[in-house]
Amino acid sequence: MKKYSAIIILAPGITKTDEGKLTFNKDGVNFNYEIEGDPYEFRFKAAKKFYLDDNNLEFILVGGTVKKMEGIRKADVMKDILESRYGILSKALKPIQSASNTEGNALAVKRYLSEKNEIYINNIGLLTNFNHLPRAIKTFIDAAHLRLIPICAESIVYKEEFDNIRHFYHHEGFSRIICNLKDHDSEIKGMLAQELGSYIPRTK
Repeated sequence: MKKYSAIIILAPGITKTDEGKLTFNKDGVNFNYEIEGDPYEFRFKAAKKFYLDDNNLEFILVGGTVKKMEGIRKADVMKDILESRYGILSKALKPIQSASNTEGNALAVKRYLSEKNEIYINNIGLLTNFNHLPRAIKTFIDAAHLRLIPICAESIVYKEEFDNIRHFYHHEGFSRIICNLKDHDSEIKGMLAQELGSYIPRTK
């Protein structure tokens, strides 16, 4: 696999819900939650593959706050699941807080890399889902002037997760790329707004 100096993982939507199948339990905080936009956890599964290939790799986990759970950072929830379910050691995971949108992610990552004097490193990857990747890469360039290497989570786990990928993009995934209704938000419509200079970041 391609070698990176670090990989940035963008947080999916994470919402507290009593019906959630996943549980966060740390430092006296306990709640169930569900993942939106990446229900098969392709981003986390891809991270595990990269880690098994290079356990010295740094993963920069960036996201806003958990929906319906003010004060709990999505990056900390990501760190917890990557440690407990995917076996990635804590020392490889760096959670950072941002606003709850891709533009906020980009600005927070830029601050973090600037503080580490790594702003000009060329081999940093940006890991997210296929449907989100084009807009995310453009946002990181436009908002933070960061040119990163795009990493499609589904591509990394394609052989192992083919059936799940196909199922996702037959249903929720496809509706995120383009909605049935012209005026509803979608990744394609969002990139049009970026081109027109009218894009308004939304909370995720």
